Amino acid sequence: MTTIDLRTTSGAATLPRLISIDEAAELLAVSSSTVRNWINDEAIPYVVLPGGTERRQYRIPLQGLLNTLSGNYDLAAELRRVEEATQGATRLTEPTSRGARRGEPPREAPDDHSGGLFASAAARDQ
Repeated sequence: MTTIDLRTTSGAATLPRLISIDEAAELLAVSSSTVRNWINDEAIPYVVLPGGTERRQYRIPLQGLLNTLSGNYDLAAELRRVEEATQGATRLTEPTSRGARRGEPPREAPDDHSGGLFASAAARDQ
């Protein structure tokens, strides 16, 4: 039997946040190829998604990725501060290709409190 270790946030259990290779690359200001090399070298934690596609699909546990970093800067703490600061704020969203016109300014989107940083990408990947 597999058990899932749930983190708690404000008393509520949450699943570990998984991010894509592109999101990890953007977060760390490196290329997607670099993140793939780290996966191939097993330098960072990852999971392989099921499926028989030509190119394997990976997800990276955000906290595991942050735990592999070292140095004198606490990126995890900075991400928490950013997420907390944006929890109640109205976000600006870029126009999407569905119905948006080129040159259209960003529009306000209501804050849905659905997970903060990387929430829109996680929803897109499902």
